[in-house]
Amino acid sequence: MPKRIFITVGEVSGDEHAASLVRALRQVDPDIIIEGHGGDAMREAGVIVHRETVKTAAMVVKAVTKAVEVWKMIRWTRNYYRQNKFDLHICIDSSGMN
Repeated sequence: MPKRIFITVGEVSGDEHAASLVRALRQVDPDIIIEGHGGDAMREAGVIVHRETVKTAAMVVKAVTKAVEVWKMIRWTRNYYRQNKFDLHICIDSSGMN
């Protein structure tokens, strides 16, 4: 059974770092399943992206207005975790989300 990893990022730089990590992981294990919340770079690297978090990234003032959206995403992720078992969760940037 292939290993499963979930990655969460909240900003463009994190999306790019995660994509680099995913490409390296696929060199080690091409069958690895990687899912998460992120953006286009992760998607292009082959990640199953459940929630777009990069295009909707918010800083300081905008963060307050995004609180409900983030809470819904956290609730969705918690429920998804109950239904799916992951071997590893990698949190990149965005301390508010992670």
